[in-house]
Amino acid sequence: MDQEILTALSSGDIETRLAAIGRAAEIPTEAVVSRLAELIENRDEGEPLRQAAAEALGRAQARPGLVVLLRLLESADAHERTPAAI
Repeated sequence: MDQEILTALSSGDIETRLAAIGRAAEIPTEAVVSRLAELIENRDEGEPLRQAAAEALGRAQARPGLVVLLRLLESADAHERTPAAI
């Protein structure tokens, strides 16, 4: 299941990626949390994906994901803070 979600998170189809992000909160493995953090931090990703990934990290309540969100909240860059704050 973990690999299935990781594959879907890298899909070229935005709907597939958003669905995978929604499921990712239920399986907060290290690899999934890491991939969600990458999505949030990648400015080339659209705001809907970045925001959904931040929400998934928050719902997962996995320590590594929360650390990422806290780091982003402390960023001087508003573009980084926004997904984490919502």
